[in-house]
Amino acid sequence: MKKNLYAYMDRHRKVMKLILMMKATFILSVLFALQVHAGVYSQQVRLSMNLEKATIKQVIGEIKRNTEFSFVYSDADIAGMECVDVFFKNEPVENILTVCLKGTGLKFAIEEKTIIIWKGTPVKQDVKEERILKGRVVDEKGMPLPGATVILKGTTLGVVADTAGAFNIMLPKEGKHMLVFSFVGMKKQEIPVTDKEFIEVVLEEDREALADVVVTGYQTIAKERATGAYSIVDEETLRKKPTSNLAQALVGLVPGLTVVSAPVDGQVRFAIRGQGTISQVSMGNANFKPDNDPLIVVDGFPISGYRLDSEPFSTINPNDVESVTVLKDAAATSIYGARAANGVIVITTKKGRTGRKLEIAADAYWSVSSRTDLDYLFNMASAENQFRFEELMHKYNPINLASNDPYTKLSSRRRYMSAPFGMLYERDNKKNLSAGDYEAKKQELIELGNREVWKDDLNEYMFQRMMRQQYNVSLRGGSEKLDYAFSASYDDEDSYLQENSKRRMLLNLASNARLTKNLTFEFAVSTMFDRDENNGTSIESMRGWLSPWTRLTDDEGNFVHVATSQTVYEPLLMSGEYYAGKTPTDWTYNPAADRKYTDNYSKTMNYRVQGGFEYRTNWGLNMSAKGQYEQRRYTKHVSYEPESFYVRNLYNTYAEPLESGRYVSYFPTGGVFSNEGHTYEAYNLRGQVDYTMIKDKHMFNALVGTEVISATTEADPKVTRYGYNKYTNSVLTELDYVTKRNNIFGVSEYMPFEKLGSLSTLEDRFFSVYANASYTYDDRYSVTASFRTDASNFQAEDVRDKFSPFWSMGASWLISNERFMQEVS
Repeated sequence: MKKNLYAYMDRHRKVMKLILMMKATFILSVLFALQVHAGVYSQQVRLSMNLEKATIKQVIGEIKRNTEFSFVYSDADIAGMECVDVFFKNEPVENILTVCLKGTGLKFAIEEKTIIIWKGTPVKQDVKEERILKGRVVDEKGMPLPGATVILKGTTLGVVADTAGAFNIMLPKEGKHMLVFSFVGMKKQEIPVTDKEFIEVVLEEDREALADVVVTGYQTIAKERATGAYSIVDEETLRKKPTSNLAQALVGLVPGLTVVSAPVDGQVRFAIRGQGTISQVSMGNANFKPDNDPLIVVDGFPISGYRLDSEPFSTINPNDVESVTVLKDAAATSIYGARAANGVIVITTKKGRTGRKLEIAADAYWSVSSRTDLDYLFNMASAENQFRFEELMHKYNPINLASNDPYTKLSSRRRYMSAPFGMLYERDNKKNLSAGDYEAKKQELIELGNREVWKDDLNEYMFQRMMRQQYNVSLRGGSEKLDYAFSASYDDEDSYLQENSKRRMLLNLASNARLTKNLTFEFAVSTMFDRDENNGTSIESMRGWLSPWTRLTDDEGNFVHVATSQTVYEPLLMSGEYYAGKTPTDWTYNPAADRKYTDNYSKTMNYRVQGGFEYRTNWGLNMSAKGQYEQRRYTKHVSYEPESFYVRNLYNTYAEPLESGRYVSYFPTGGVFSNEGHTYEAYNLRGQVDYTMIKDKHMFNALVGTEVISATTEADPKVTRYGYNKYTNSVLTELDYVTKRNNIFGVSEYMPFEKLGSLSTLEDRFFSVYANASYTYDDRYSVTASFRTDASNFQAEDVRDKFSPFWSMGASWLISNERFMQEVS
C-alpha cells in the first residue's frame, strides 16, 4: 500500500511541476512580448539613406519624413551635432540611430511609434502621469488670436489655438513647465505653469514684427499667406530717414516704386511698376488727363490724392507711421477696384496701447543742406561759346528784324534779346555800335563770365541753404477699457530759394474704447494747418534771363536792370529819346529788389475723422461698421504793391503821351490783388463681415463687404482786383472796362481784364460690393480670390455699364516650410 501511495504522490508532483512550468512559460512569453513590442515596428521599417555631412537633426527629419515615427528631444541636446557621412541601405531605424548617436553622449529609446532622445539619465515616460492644460490666447484688447502657437519649451510638442483662441495641450503631471506663446505681429511670451488647469495669455503687439504682416486696408494677413506682389517698410526703416514728408522718406526704399516727378523743392509723385500709356481721354468736347498716381490709403480708408493743389502725403505725420505697405499687382490690389489701377500705398499709423501707463515722447530735428549746385541746375554754355555761336549764326543766317523792328514798330518794343544777339543787331543792322566798341563790350562780358560773378550774385540774392526744423511730441497709453494716442508736430522749412518757406502743424488723436467683451468703438481725427510762402524767383523765370555775364548789382552794391521778355528792349528803355525819364514811373526790373513788393502765399486746412464699431465673436466671425469724413479748404492769395514791377509795368503800359513828350497813366493807382481756392469734401461708409476658421492644418478666411463713397470738389474762380489798398483791404478805383484807349505802344485796347472762371463742381460717387477668400494648408500652400464691383455716377448708355467688375486669383507656395528645407539656412 505504501509503495502504491508513493507512486501516486510522485505522479502528482510531476503533474503539478508541469503545470507550474507552463504558467511560468506563459508569463515570461507575455513579458517578453511586451518588451519587444516596441521594437517590432522599428525592426519592420527599414530605410536607405545617403547624406553627406549630415547633422543629427537632418537624420531625424529624414526618418520622420519616411516613417510614422515621432520624436521627443531637446533642441539644445542635438544642436550642432553631426553624423558626418550617412550611408545606409535597407537598415532598421534602430540600427541607423545606434550608428548615428555613437560617441555623441546621446541615448535613445523606442516606445511604440515614439522615439525619445536624451542626454544622460533618461526620464521614464509614463502616459498615466500626463495631464491636460486648457487655455486661451488673446491680444491686449481681449480679442482672441486664432492660430497662435503654443509650444512646450525644449521640445517639439505644441498645439495651435482655434478660432476662439482656445487650446488644449498635454503636459507631464509632475514638475514645473515653460510654455512658449507666439503669434504673427505679437511679442513672444514664455509662461511658467505648475498645477494650473486653465490659463489666459495676453500677447502684446510687437512693432518690430509688423514687417511680417501685409496690411491691405481691408484686412491684415501674415505675409506667408499673401499671394500678391507687395513691399513693406517698417517703422525702424522709416526712422533712419528723418524727414518732414513721408513721400521723401519712401524714395529709394521700395522696389518698383519709382519717382515720376521730384523737384528740388516740391511734391514727390510716384509710379508703381511704371505708368499707363494713355495720356489723354476725350469725352464729348472736353479732354481729360487720366490719373496716374497710386491710391493712398490711411488706416483702411483712401484719402484725397493729387487733386488741384493738394499734396496727400503732407497730411501725414511721418513720426506717426507704423508701417507702409505697397501693393503692386492685380492679386494684391483688385479689392480696391478701378481706383487701384496704378497700385496702392497703404499707410498704418500708431495707436494707443491697452493696459499701458502713459508714455510721453518728444524729439526735435534740424537739418541744413549744402548750397545749390548752380552749374548742374542751369547748365549754361560759357560766355565765349555763346558769343561764338551767335556770330556763326549771324554769319550764315544774318539777323533780319524788318517785320518786328523795335525801333520802328511800337508793338515790338517789349522783347528780349541776348547780349550777343543784341550787340550784333546794333552793330550790323542799326549801325549804333562800332566794331571797336563791339569787341570791347564782348571782352568785358566774356571776362565777367570767366569770373563767374553770376554765381556770387545768385548765392547772395536768390539762393540760400535749405534749413528744416521739426518738433514732435506724442502721448500714448491706455487702460483695460480705453486706449489713446495723441501727437503734435510742427515743421518749419526755409526753401533753397530766398523768400520761399513752408510752415505746417499736424495734430492727431486716436482712441479705441472696449464697450463690452466683444464690442469695440474706434475713433480718430487728423488735422493739418499749412501755410506756404512763394515770394522767391522761380527757376523757370531765372532761366529766361540768366546768362554768364548777368549781374544783379553793380560794384557798389546797387541793383541794376535785368532784361526779360516782359521788359522793353534795353537800348530803347535806357534812351532819353524814347522812355528814360518820360514814363509815369520807373520801368526797370530787378528780381532781387522786386521780391519785397510781392506777397504770395497759400493756406491749407485739412482734417479727417474716422470712426466705427467692431464686433468680434469667439468663434471666428467679426463684423464692423466704419466710416470716414474728410474736408480740405485751400486758398491762394497774391498781392502786388504799387512799387512792384508787375504794377509799374501796368501803370506805364496804360499811359498816353502828352505834348511835352512825357507820358501820363490812366491806370488806377494802388496795388493788384487776386485770390482763388477750392473746397474738397468726401465721405466713405463701409460695412464688412469676415470669418476665420482654423482646424488642424487647414486655415480658411473670407470677408464680404459693401461701401458707399462720395467726393465733391468745388472750385472758387480766380478774382483779380486793381487799385487795391492792402492797409484798408479795399479797392480804390473801379476800372473802365468799356472804353478803348491807346496804350504807350500805340495799341488800342481795353483796360486789363481777367475773365472770371466759372464756379465748377466735380462729384464722384461710388457704390461697391467686394469679397475676398483665402485658404492655407499646413502653412505651405495658399490660394486667394478677390472680387469687387463699383457702380459710379459716370454717364453710360446702359445702367449695367455703370458697374465695373474686377477680380483676381493668386496662389503661393511657402517652400521654406517644406521638410526638405528645414536645414537650409
